[in-house]
Amino acid sequence: MKNGLGAARRRHHALLSQGPTALRPAAPAATEGRRRPRSPVTVGLTATLARLPGPAPGHTPLGLAGATAVSAAAALGGHLAYRQAAGPDRAAAVPRLAPADWVSLGAVEDFPEGKPVRATAGELAVVVVREGDRCHVLAERCAHLSGRLSEGSLVEGCLRCPWHGSTFRLRDGEVVHGPATAPQPVMEARVLSGHLEIRLPAAG
Repeated sequence: MKNGLGAARRRHHALLSQGPTALRPAAPAATEGRRRPRSPVTVGLTATLARLPGPAPGHTPLGLAGATAVSAAAALGGHLAYRQAAGPDRAAAVPRLAPADWVSLGAVEDFPEGKPVRATAGELAVVVVREGDRCHVLAERCAHLSGRLSEGSLVEGCLRCPWHGSTFRLRDGEVVHGPATAPQPVMEARVLSGHLEIRLPAAG
């Protein structure tokens, strides 16, 4: 009897010395390491993402820079073409309106020297700049945004539009200064019996 009581006391003291963990029930072995089951969709998505290749070293910054450059170029092109109308040629209709045969604009003396003067030849408005015995005749509406070149200013053999400053060479209409990108149409001119005559230049 005494031996039985002594063994019981020893087991009791052993449990107390191990602390609360000894009194906690052991977890079933079957549940150890078990995870919550994943759905087939989750498994498939995870596998797909795992197979996707990652970005190659050094390619991501270049790709981002390229996209940024393209966006900037698109924005600049849009600004020039639509805000400043740098792309369209507003004088494109001139060849259709200009006379194919010689037409008189009036007496040469009616055009003062060194001053742009507006004149008309049928449906076409032109600007005349007289320099001595020579007369330069250009389409009057600016190729940029149809500004009146007859209200512009002369600068070193060129005519500057009063609206946005596009500057064209008198002798051939070439653009010397933008925002215009298309040349200003120039008429062929001659003085015959004291009268200034113009026509559309022959092709070529």
